[in-house]
Amino acid sequence: MELGDVLGELAGGPVTDLAPLAGGSSRELWSFAAGGRRLVLRRDPAGDERPERLARELEVLRACHRHGVPVPEPLFAVPAGAGGGSGLVMERVDGEGIPRRI
Repeated sequence: MELGDVLGELAGGPVTDLAPLAGGSSRELWSFAAGGRRLVLRRDPAGDERPERLARELEVLRACHRHGVPVPEPLFAVPAGAGGGSGLVMERVDGEGIPRRI
């Protein structure tokens, strides 16, 4: 199944504007829209899927978001092998994450 199809199924609606983003040192970053929301996928490289790590990271991000830590709203995990690698989908937040500038 193609990445856009997998994301659309998980997000509950058709995916538009799927495009890779620059940056990301250990993960791929993809921008897309679904269900009227602007979203980002942080995807592990194929072959480096660790479902337990991904589930733990999703729960930590959810707890942070719930308690007011300024993180993008984490929405769901993309399972291993789905469209080429596991990952996390979260709300897109405008800005940049270049360490030298931060």
